[in-house]
Amino acid sequence: MYFTARKAFGIGGKERVCYTLPPLVFCVLRLVSRTVRPPLTDENMKFGQTLFKFVNDTVKPLQSLGFGPTALRLYLQAAQTASNCGMEQFAYEFVSQAMTIYEDDIADSGEQFSPLTLIIGTLYTLRFSPDSAESYETLITKAAKHSLKLMRHNDQCHAVCMSSHLFWRTYTQDVDAANVGRDGKRVLECLQKSLKIADSSMNAASNVLLFVEILNQYIYFLAS
Repeated sequence: MYFTARKAFGIGGKERVCYTLPPLVFCVLRLVSRTVRPPLTDENMKFGQTLFKFVNDTVKPLQSLGFGPTALRLYLQAAQTASNCGMEQFAYEFVSQAMTIYEDDIADSGEQFSPLTLIIGTLYTLRFSPDSAESYETLITKAAKHSLKLMRHNDQCHAVCMSSHLFWRTYTQDVDAANVGRDGKRVLECLQKSLKIADSSMNAASNVLLFVEILNQYIYFLAS
């Protein structure tokens, strides 16, 4: 049914697919969430792979038609679903696709902050096994580097503060502690960089607010 719907929506033209394809993607992701759950069986794995490939093949045309921000958000939603289903490879690929869109299609510095915070927030929620720790490290390091490239000092400072949490994951009962890591050195590097950015701001009022936010981050990490 979903394949038939996508075929029909696909001939609707650029003006329509930006409204018809995203709901179809969410329908498929909801189906995945209901049917594919860890521990994965061979049947579940095969079914999940088929559905996530469908999602990827549906989102990719949106990017090519110029709807990069929409495609980015859909990829991030798909990454969260794949992670919850225990399919780490797809979660990594979806986030990688979202980062590619961020790098290639969102050139306006004024529009970069919002999608970058979405990427950082999504990365914080993903679950990776110890075998995938290197892949996760690659993603969060890239996100932290992008934070430093934002044009406005305020955006830089906020994004770098957010990135610090990627290196200090909070453990919960439903997440194996081995799946996440706490790197105090990397956290401190992020906070120190945010201090330098705040100190270089020319706006005194903005300076104070940034320093207060950074102080709150220090207190949070100290308490946790």
